[in-house]
Parts: sequence; C-alpha cells; structure tokens
Amino acid sequence: MSQFSRHAIAEYLPEIKGICASIEVELSKHDLDRLTELQPLPAIEQYGRSKVVYAMMLVHEWLSGSAFTTHHVYLQKKDKSAKWADMIAILNAKIIEHQNDAPVIVLSISRSGRITRTIDGTALEHEFDSDGFKKDILFMLHEHDGYIPTRDIQKRIGAKSTEVVSKTIAAINTVLHTKLQLPKKQDVIESKRGSGYRLNPLYNVVITN
Repeated sequence: MSQFSRHAIAEYLPEIKGICASIEVELSKHDLDRLTELQPLPAIEQYGRSKVVYAMMLVHEWLSGSAFTTHHVYLQKKDKSAKWADMIAILNAKIIEHQNDAPVIVLSISRSGRITRTIDGTALEHEFDSDGFKKDILFMLHEHDGYIPTRDIQKRIGAKSTEVVSKTIAAINTVLHTKLQLPKKQDVIESKRGSGYRLNPLYNVVITN
C-alpha cells in the first residue's frame, strides 16, 4: 500500500509529469544511457526545488523494485546497463493509473463528433466527424439505458453486417484508450454475449453542442 494519500498523489502529478517531460526532452536530444544520474532541471525551474523534492519521494516509491531510484532531486540507476526510457515508461504508466483513479471519468462529445477528456486542465481529444458509424454508435448508446443488441445497432446505422459493428466498436475503444489515456481494462463500450453493447458505467458521457 502507498504511504501517500490519493489527494497527495493527485496534487503532485503535475510535478511528476514535469520530471518525466524534462528527461524525455533530454533523451530526444542526447544519448544519456551512459550516465547513472540525471537531474530534471526544467522541472526544478518551473515548479521549484521543494516541490520537486516532494514529488521525487513519490517517484522513489513508484520505482521501488525496478532498476532505478531517486536521491533528493536526482534520478539514479541501480543497474548501470538500465535504459532511462524504461524508467520513463514505468512513471508514465503510474501517472495514467493515478489519473484514472476516480469513481467516474467524464467524457464530453460534441454533436460534430469531437470527444474530449480533461486531465489537470489539459484537454485530450479525438475527432469522429469523418467516422460516421463511430459517432452514430456513441450517440445511440448514450441515448439508451442498458445493452443494445448488435443486430439492432447494425440496422439503425445501416452497417452491412454485425461483424462491421463489432469491428467498428473495437476501433472506437482502441483509439479512445490511446488518445484519451483511459484505463487499459475499461473499454468505453462494453460487450456482453447475448445482450449486445452498452456504454461502460465508469464513463459519464456528456453531449455538448
């Protein structure tokens, strides 16, 4: 169990994102894997040393059991052969996990087909305006309580077959997981054998103009 409260983690997620971004920028410019210690200077300049020190305490916990650790405002390798990109992957996975640690995730979809999720003041979005079937399916499921049989969805959107419906819904779930950073095991559209499809109750889908 984490020694930090959910509130504390949520409060320092921006600093942790800043730490990751600082290192990612440097990795894109230089080969840093020969170094065993890195300091996220841009994050320190943006958020202040004291906040980064506290954020590093959370990072230290998140890196427990890996080839990496922290010391004050430094990220360190415990294994010299480790790759810094692997550390970034660990931290980004943790960031997404805690961003999704909420009873309901709000998604807004406009009539034109733009679906949006806001995290820490940043809007993540995807456009379905040119994907008629995808937009139609989302609106249809939003207007209906419970599951809709696949055959009914096929008829209402004019798809050639139920297989087209299934593939379209799978594509919706895949792109929204990626573009909106949604929980890996929580599809926006759920399926149930013999019942069809429905919107996952985890998501509060709001229609906007």
